[in-house]
Amino acid sequence: DLLPVLEGTQFERNRAAAAKALGRILKDAPPSDEIEKVAQALIADFGDKYLDVRRETVQACGMIGPAAKACVPHLPPLFVDDRPPPAQPEPCYMVRHAAAWTAGRMGAHAAVHIDRLIAMLHGELNIATPVLFAIGEIGPVQDNVAPNLVTRLQKVIAGGGFYAAPRGFT
Repeated sequence: DLLPVLEGTQFERNRAAAAKALGRILKDAPPSDEIEKVAQALIADFGDKYLDVRRETVQACGMIGPAAKACVPHLPPLFVDDRPPPAQPEPCYMVRHAAAWTAGRMGAHAAVHIDRLIAMLHGELNIATPVLFAIGEIGPVQDNVAPNLVTRLQKVIAGGGFYAAPRGFT
């Protein structure tokens, strides 16, 4: 019943709410034809012009988990999504955050994105947590994964950024 609400004829808040509801209802669902149908409907909205819809659709695929692995090839544009929401001038990282988290939920299915995630890891601080999660869930599929994680963590701890080291930790 929620799939028609994802269509572009609905208000953006309704589309975002429908995607969020689908993700919560189908959290960790086993693979099935119905899940594939839902995943395809969510993927169709990955390019929506509204940030909330893009974020909620990609996050819903992540909530569903590996049964929605059809989304994996469609994640790269969302890793670099910097389109601000209408009428808001600042760039937004929320879609990139959701895409990285979703890649993590896909686990080994998202291993094709490990290089992009490592590149993201060395970028902005506000995306580091979901990228670290994603890389950890995908696992060390290449020799460069662990050294890149260590390098990033050392930079963050040394810089005292928003991941400041706990007291007494060196």
